[in-house]
Amino acid sequence: MEKVNIWGGTLFTEEDYILTTIISLISLVIYRYLNHLFRKQSEKRMRQISNMNSNLYSSENVNSWVLVIISLLSFFVYFKLVDFDVLRLLIRGGDEIEMTSSSTSTSSYLLISKFIRPMSVASLLIFKMLDKKNIVVEVLLWLILLLANSPFGMARFSVAAFYMPILFLYSSKLKKKYNFSILLVFSILIVFPFLNQFRYWGEGDITIGFNFDMFLVGHFDSFQMFMRVIKEDIITYGRQLLGVLFFFFPRSLWPDKPIGSGHFVAGESNLYFDNVSMNFLGEGYLNAGFGGIILFLFFIAWFNAYMDTRFWKSDPNNIFKVNYYLLLGMEFVILRGQLMSFYPITIGYVCSTFFVYKISKIHFYTKSKSI
Repeated sequence: MEKVNIWGGTLFTEEDYILTTIISLISLVIYRYLNHLFRKQSEKRMRQISNMNSNLYSSENVNSWVLVIISLLSFFVYFKLVDFDVLRLLIRGGDEIEMTSSSTSTSSYLLISKFIRPMSVASLLIFKMLDKKNIVVEVLLWLILLLANSPFGMARFSVAAFYMPILFLYSSKLKKKYNFSILLVFSILIVFPFLNQFRYWGEGDITIGFNFDMFLVGHFDSFQMFMRVIKEDIITYGRQLLGVLFFFFPRSLWPDKPIGSGHFVAGESNLYFDNVSMNFLGEGYLNAGFGGIILFLFFIAWFNAYMDTRFWKSDPNNIFKVNYYLLLGMEFVILRGQLMSFYPITIGYVCSTFFVYKISKIHFYTKSKSI
């Protein structure tokens, strides 16, 4: 055992590691059982409602050129946000919020980066999901996407959320569970460490490869943060969850609005760094102890069972699948935590996709047909 204590605070014992590992393994078993149970119920319900939302998400009348226009507008809005600086557009070069102009408020930045910027991704996903056949439109959507959402110019969780759906839509083989597992392991061990280097652009050479040392630094602090919550028995009795559910209330109207769980625990434990993670199990314990872990497992098992069943039972071109793929990428981020940060972002991505879909059904001529 390396005896690494990330972010300082009280040292962990071997017993702490054993207890947290046992709790994690038991949680996985409970999740598997609940997910299996809920999936059976979802499949039964889907058989009873065979035409579920088929009209609501119909591909009829979606205009491909409107998707291009939406994508272009989202690109220009984000390009303006970074002061028309191509380097800032394409390369992250530091924390994203520091890349914005001094005249841009935090709320405006979040609206643009988490709702408007993803529209170029949503446009391509909708075009591809609805099986549109127009090579010119497809190439244009790809070019705009790569400019507005360069994988080197955004946080790694956004890369996962945006590009994982694209990979699935362009390669059906990835839907096989073993191929997906290989992709996930490759991304965690190779892709994400590579992309992380662009946060510090210009401070060293860009390399690609595998390094065991990365497991001993803050990128993998999730387990220790969960362990710290259990060790110090930090419970807020639902206060953190209220902050997540009512994230849209501004602090000006809610002065004592809860802060992120990782930030909160860092303060309670006197850690020297507070921008830390708090995984899904840790969020459950932080809100209601071991009962909170069960409650959180109950919800995510039900949600995943419902989403998976609906995905496989829906029509091949159902627009619901676009958001399913987006949520698939974001779930890994949410599981690592913290909820206060990534739940609102996930809502923004989903709303962005629905917005693009609705607008794309607008036609310039009343008698025109979808392209």
